[in-house]
Amino acid sequence: MGAQAKITQASLCQLDAAAGLFNCYRQFYHQADDIELARRFIAKRIEQKSSVIYIAYAQLPAGSTEQPLGFIQLYPTFSSISAKESLILNDLYVYQEHRGKGVARQLMLTAIEYAKSQGCVSISLETHHQNHNAQALYESLSFKKDEGFFSYTLDIQ
Repeated sequence: MGAQAKITQASLCQLDAAAGLFNCYRQFYHQADDIELARRFIAKRIEQKSSVIYIAYAQLPAGSTEQPLGFIQLYPTFSSISAKESLILNDLYVYQEHRGKGVARQLMLTAIEYAKSQGCVSISLETHHQNHNAQALYESLSFKKDEGFFSYTLDIQ
């Protein structure tokens, strides 16, 4: 594992870093490069407090420009069965050159601590069948693969 990253909850002060990471995340999933769309989307999430975003930064000497490494975005939701709050981990992304250094693990641990602090009953996520590195990370943190339910989606637009 590499050096510890500094993890910060995003506010509008970190909009550029969060939007840049989100734009790259979308491109990773074959979406068009559109930094303005990313800025609008992330700004709205932060302003409306409709998601919680954490950004990992490289630990640099004081006075240096912060270098973002990756981010995680959580959406609050509810579990009807348990009648408690829950989180959907929708986005986790680390810049290619910083992968394999423990940044994603630090972001995941931060998300887990946040969920505990909010009294959430669970964190749920989805990942691509071929994303074996992510699956290994999630399973190493005790996430359980759901073998009992199918996932359905209806595209509206």
